[in-house]
Amino acid sequence: MSKPASLHTRIGGGCVMAGLAALLLLTQAAAAVSMAAYERIAPITVNLDSPTAVALDSLGQAYVAERGLNRLLVFDETGAFKQWLFGLDEPVSVASAPEGRLLVGNAGRGNVEVYDAALDLLFTLGSGDGEFAQPAGLAVTSDGTVFVADCDADQIKVYEPDGAFSFAFGVKGNANGEFNFPTSVAVDEVNAELFVADLQVLLGTYDVEPEDEDGLDGYFGAARIQVFDLSGGFKRSFGIYGNNGGQLVKPLGLTVDSGGRVYVSDAYRNLIQVYGGGGGYLGTIQDPVHPLRTPLGVAACPETVCGSTERLYVVALRSSRLEIYTLEEAVGGEGEGEGEGEGEGEGEGEGEGEGEGEGE
Repeated sequence: MSKPASLHTRIGGGCVMAGLAALLLLTQAAAAVSMAAYERIAPITVNLDSPTAVALDSLGQAYVAERGLNRLLVFDETGAFKQWLFGLDEPVSVASAPEGRLLVGNAGRGNVEVYDAALDLLFTLGSGDGEFAQPAGLAVTSDGTVFVADCDADQIKVYEPDGAFSFAFGVKGNANGEFNFPTSVAVDEVNAELFVADLQVLLGTYDVEPEDEDGLDGYFGAARIQVFDLSGGFKRSFGIYGNNGGQLVKPLGLTVDSGGRVYVSDAYRNLIQVYGGGGGYLGTIQDPVHPLRTPLGVAACPETVCGSTERLYVVALRSSRLEIYTLEEAVGGEGEGEGEGEGEGEGEGEGEGEGEGEGE
């Protein structure tokens, strides 16, 4: 199956909901979870130019990769700049691991490098350079198992803590369990689940203009979050393509907080969508006064690490900031949401988020 290369970026909107009844049952059966009230606090800006990925370690230190400048920046738990890591090759993903280790995915070398706490290189995953077409997303479990979203290969690849290849799953396609440019991964260890953001492509009719009676028949861009067990077995999916509450256009970043909420950055719409683990839409994170401009990587920091409240970290490519939001106090149940709220500059991230952040 092929599609026009630019159709995903040109067409905005659309709605496909496969397996609705099953998804509703799953959502109802899931434990109740509520949208967290959020507040923007002072962002980290020092030395940042074009941030594309972020990770937090067990000490609350932030690691920010900048693909265009082939470097990584480290900030301590107070937000103060600590050190650089140079010599990278288009770093597109970053993740912390047990024993103070740090993983960096390089698109240029097609590898994932593993560093110790002093940022000395230890080894690379698998066979080294060329192991991945493009390691767009990384997630690591508490036992050191590594999940890599290889977006250009349309696969999730899994590695042992020592870097040895374990297994892979997924093929190119748009059915359940298949991938079309998987951009990000996140692990929920409490429920032993893996979340994958995917730029699904669908065949159907879409009205490019509201007054267009006939619409456009053909392939159109879509978006979804797929959920798997940690062995790669498909469980469910949620999120549909569009510009309304709970809908997605270009999901490029993904993380799960300690309460099981799923945060998805949409680089086209310039906002963060929030879901319960069962897929119910909870609300949207955005600040009209300080709008996100091409949000890419996201990372949640539990209150046991980051202080009195949980925090959400978001790298915004076009504003050269690491945005930080505190998360606290439940305000509604899963599936209810808080209403949409259109992000300022909707669509501004188009092209730049894809090119800088993921390089599709």
